[in-house]
Amino acid sequence: MSKLAAFIHKMRSGFHREAQIIEPEFEIRDLATCMGEIDWTTLDVIHWTPAWMTPAERLLLYTLVFSLRPKRYLEIGTLNGGSALIVSAAMDAVHTDGRLVCVDPKPQIDPDHWKQLERRATLLKGFSPDILPRAYETVGGLFDFVFIDGDHSYTGVKRDASGVLPFVTEGAYLLFHDSFSPDVARAINSFVAQHRAQVSDFGTLTREFTTSSQHQESPSRWGGLRLVQVWHNDALRTAIPVMEFVVATLVAVCAIEATKVATTNVKCVTAMLKRELLLCVNPPANLSEVCNYR
Repeated sequence: MSKLAAFIHKMRSGFHREAQIIEPEFEIRDLATCMGEIDWTTLDVIHWTPAWMTPAERLLLYTLVFSLRPKRYLEIGTLNGGSALIVSAAMDAVHTDGRLVCVDPKPQIDPDHWKQLERRATLLKGFSPDILPRAYETVGGLFDFVFIDGDHSYTGVKRDASGVLPFVTEGAYLLFHDSFSPDVARAINSFVAQHRAQVSDFGTLTREFTTSSQHQESPSRWGGLRLVQVWHNDALRTAIPVMEFVVATLVAVCAIEATKVATTNVKCVTAMLKRELLLCVNPPANLSEVCNYR
């Protein structure tokens, strides 16, 4: 193996080790021991909850909470409590001890609905992000799931999204409602771009929308759930620019040593380094795939 090949192999092995530790720790359950415990009647909430959400959005929110089993859920923009009822029902279905913190400046939750929530939920009246330290203190820890459905202006959405970052765990999920709204979409795009070293954007996961023309000349589009995951440890993301720097540096060295390395060899080195960079970003599952790739 040449010195260059050995160097690349060492670099790639190091980045693969980073990739192996990027997933946060979380609890898992043996389905065989808990299948009989699941309360499927909790799905009824999808039909009657007073949420301004499409059927697909209701089902997706329930499914995400049911599957991910968050321990601390934060909701920015509660209003009638419809989405909180969905989340609470999903937690009830798998008998978790998850906690909810609902934030809204003027909540309008029906007393009967609040009785279903109060066992695991806390309602805080106020504005995000100013009230988020109180939310954190209420549950005694960082949130692992945040539903953002508050101020739908560009400034409001971006303020809420940026404001929660100090209060979420490694690998936490941010779920944005009304991502089909132009202002909301623009704010999420800006947030993701600004924090690209800390977040992974999964895009909008639903395909239903509604329109409203009230007090407006042209109808506004609403609906859409967009999912973003937060990574405080950005080692894996910084690895890619570092490799790009290594590529550029080695190619420059080859160019400087043009008397020793022919132009065709420079091109070969460049191609090889680019190929190795792709392997760093998308590592193969086994050695045979490496052989086939090469």
